[in-house]
Amino acid sequence: MGWPEAPPVMWFLIGLAAFAAITGFLFKHKSRPTWFGQSWNAGGERAQYEIKRNKGRIVEVRFGMPAHADLNFTLRPERAYDRFAKLLTLAAEYQVGEDAFDRAVYILGDSDVVCRSLLGDVRLREDLRNLIAGGREIKLRVTHVHAASGRLWVCMKPMQTATDDDVHAAGVAIAPEMQAIAARIRTLLGSRPIEPDRTFLRAAAFAAIAVGLAVNGGVAMLAFVFSHRWTATVLDHAELFTHAALAAIGVTLALIVASRLLLGGTSRGHVVLVELLSFGLLGALATAWIELRQLNIEFDRSGPVTITTPVVEKRVSRSRKGAPTYYLDVREWDGRGMHTLVVPHADYERVQVGQPIRLDEHEGFMGYRWVDNVRP
Repeated sequence: MGWPEAPPVMWFLIGLAAFAAITGFLFKHKSRPTWFGQSWNAGGERAQYEIKRNKGRIVEVRFGMPAHADLNFTLRPERAYDRFAKLLTLAAEYQVGEDAFDRAVYILGDSDVVCRSLLGDVRLREDLRNLIAGGREIKLRVTHVHAASGRLWVCMKPMQTATDDDVHAAGVAIAPEMQAIAARIRTLLGSRPIEPDRTFLRAAAFAAIAVGLAVNGGVAMLAFVFSHRWTATVLDHAELFTHAALAAIGVTLALIVASRLLLGGTSRGHVVLVELLSFGLLGALATAWIELRQLNIEFDRSGPVTITTPVVEKRVSRSRKGAPTYYLDVREWDGRGMHTLVVPHADYERVQVGQPIRLDEHEGFMGYRWVDNVRP
């Protein structure tokens, strides 16, 4: 057993490179959101629609048509946590001055063009509010209205089980409304260039970091569980977890402070905060745990000390899909109680309860003792 033949810092650096690559990809996707669907005839407009399914059931539908290339905003029904965030000054939404619109719609956008030039238009504002408010006799409701990447699109979700016929009926119902909105935007803006909404790019960057931490941490944990967990076992796992938690909290707090400095007083401040406290914190914890573990092992230059200790118990656990994990509980040799080792199936079968086994103990670069090379 032992690590594969590779430079000693291989997995540690791969983890950092993977996080950077994942975050970069996510930022590109979030800063220029797009999607691809099937052609949709919306009264002569060049349009597309996309149906998302989960286990055969329709969970979301998108209807889109061309719009101004530089437009970037999101409108959605205002929620309780939006009002709570504004009360706590975690978010600052532009108010158009019309109570019916301001109460019903939350504006995720901070550019003057969107807030004043477009939403200052009574006719466009009424069309958008009616589109979001619904009132149609269809089985899907509007959850978001987006403008980005040269397209205006509507996201809808079923209020009950929906069929393809229900999707067609929804498209027929909202097509005239979307056409009217797209036409009004063209009338108001023409083809003149628009200054980009810089708060959107900042929010996209923080969202990419938060989700990047979560994806990277999740992938790294899966790789650890299914690939390398039996090559080395960290004995001081409580210390490792504590330090990883402190690092994760520190990184998350730093990101929150940075987001408040860059997005304080904007419509997206609370959205980014939720992403950092959920995806960001959990992802940072998983990433920190994996990176500290790899750093501790791969940079360790201490010589191994061979330990002999008896096996007290053998255990097997199985995942939901039936994949087995093999454990050896061995007697303490350091005054800290029992130690549990995860071993390959072949080593598990070769060892019997009460039989002494040998293993190599290392001090660890970060001070977390670890063992490998378990053998009879």
